[in-house]
Formats: sequence, C-alpha cells, structure tokens
Amino acid sequence: MKVSHPRQGLVIVAKDSDLNNVDLAGSVIIDADLSKSKINDANLTGINLSGSNLTGARMKQSVLVGASLFEANLEGSSMQNADLKGADLTLANLRSANLRGVNLKGANLTGADLRKANLTGATLYGANLNHVQVEETILDCSSYFGACFNNVDLTKSEVKKEAGLIEASFNYALGNDYTNWGK
Repeated sequence: MKVSHPRQGLVIVAKDSDLNNVDLAGSVIIDADLSKSKINDANLTGINLSGSNLTGARMKQSVLVGASLFEANLEGSSMQNADLKGADLTLANLRSANLRGVNLKGANLTGADLRKANLTGATLYGANLNHVQVEETILDCSSYFGACFNNVDLTKSEVKKEAGLIEASFNYALGNDYTNWGK
C-alpha cells in the first residue's frame, strides 16, 4: 500500500503494512489496525492514532511530535530514537515496548501501561507519568527533570539515580528497599 502526503481526513491502512519514510503529518487514523507495520523514519507529526492497534509495530526514528496516541495499543512496539515531544499517550498500552532513546519531553503518559518497557536513554523532561504502571520497567533515562511520577508504584522497577531524579515529582509514589535505584 502506498500512502503519500495526506494532510486531512481519514486514511485507512492495513496491518503489517510497509509505511517506512511515509509522511502522514496531520492525518487522522482512529481505531486502525497497524499491528506489525513498519513505520520507520516516518513523519507522523500531529497524527491522531487514538485507539489504534500498533502491537509489534516498528517506528524507529519516526517523528510523532504532538501526536495523539490516546488509548493506543503499542505493546511490543519498537520506537527506538523516536521523537514523541508533547505527544498524548494517555492510557496507552506500551507494555514491553522498546523506548530506548525516545524523546518524551512534555508528553502525557497518564495511566499508561509501561510494564516491562525499556526507556534506556529516554528523555522524560517535563513528562506527565502520573498513575503509570511500571512493573519491571527499565527507567534508565537521560533526563527526568520536571517529570511527574505521582501515584506510581516503583517497587519492582529499575530507576537510574544520577539522571536528575531530585528535580522530578514523586508524590505518593511507592519505592522500597527492593526498588533497584541503579548506580
């Protein structure tokens, strides 16, 4: 399937699609099944993928600045080095997702499921992570400055200490002697 430069309206694509290098900026693709699709190096700025199934999708180095992924299923997806600055990932399923090097500056992840996700090198500067699920999550991020982890259970997570945790908000967050606070 070939899709090029849609700017408005509904675009329908099928699962397991090859959408590498595509420009879907500003498109509305709600409740679509894009599972196992290849969407690497794509321009998805401002796209609305709310409620879409992106299970196992590959979105490495894609630009999703200001994208809406509200209640999207991104379980097992790979978004390595993607730019999700200001994206809405409220209630998104990011379980077991590869989020290494992802820019989540100012992103809203309220209520997202990040269990078993890998955020090594991710930027969480000013991100809202209130009520996220982070069991067995690797939070070895490059920046936590201004991030909000309110009402989060970190007891079974790995959190890197040196990356500015002091500037993050942890109101009503749980941690204990078994939390791996890194080096």
